[in-house]
Amino acid sequence: MKKTTRQDNQEKWYLRVEDYLSREIKQTEFCEESGVNKATFAYWLKKYRVGTEEKKQTGFITLQPHDEPVSKVGGHEITLRRGAVELSFSTLPNLETLIPLIQALA
Repeated sequence: MKKTTRQDNQEKWYLRVEDYLSREIKQTEFCEESGVNKATFAYWLKKYRVGTEEKKQTGFITLQPHDEPVSKVGGHEITLRRGAVELSFSTLPNLETLIPLIQALA
């Protein structure tokens, strides 16, 4: 599906914001160097921060399936509990999957 102009514009500004955040300079200095309007940049910086904060607060983590073999748990089930969240495994997933799950529960 073709990107809209709005999506292109957002990507362009998010790249600028990420460039700014990767450097240790003031917004005013960055805007002068980049030739962008300070108020426009402040708008996109806020929009970027709100968007990235919402992603952090969803409570979900991305899991990618792996073709690596899993370890059997010897006929037992492993259960991880944190509040109302419960994860049960009859086979032990690889560490690349298990570590982010444990960190998300912490």
